[in-house]
Amino acid sequence: CDGHAPDTETATWGCGAEADMAKLPLPIGGRLIAAALEEHADGALIALVYKHLPTVAGIFRAIGDAWHPTGEVHVPSGAGGVHLAFGSGGEELLLTTGGGEVLRRRLSSGRVLEPLPTPVAASSHELRAACTTQEGELLRLALRRSGSEGGSAWSPELLLASA
Repeated sequence: CDGHAPDTETATWGCGAEADMAKLPLPIGGRLIAAALEEHADGALIALVYKHLPTVAGIFRAIGDAWHPTGEVHVPSGAGGVHLAFGSGGEELLLTTGGGEVLRRRLSSGRVLEPLPTPVAASSHELRAACTTQEGELLRLALRRSGSEGGSAWSPELLLASA
């Protein structure tokens, strides 16, 4: 996206379609509630969770000028919202639930790795997303309410835990 900050009037980034990327596989009138993109030399991967199908994250690979389904991951019902990311250089899909648990699936084997529980520090944080470092450690993006009890300011924090 162009620029270094969102538009001050609309609070949105001025993003547009990539000229050489296939159109996303959205049904007519469909809406996304979560998405992730990973680009590789051999093509791009996307993971999408549709509003009408919130318990499935569909995984697609760009081949030529179209997206082709390559798999899906179960999103637990009652997850309280989900955030998606590709980890380990696109080798796994990370699903962060609204409660802060991180579910991981290896894309090459389909193996679901042991879920990573919500960290103890989460009681004072709102966990928003996760990714992996190059060393394979799990990094979580969290928001922490700052200031007095009645304050409304939130500060971002990164929480590091072994993956």
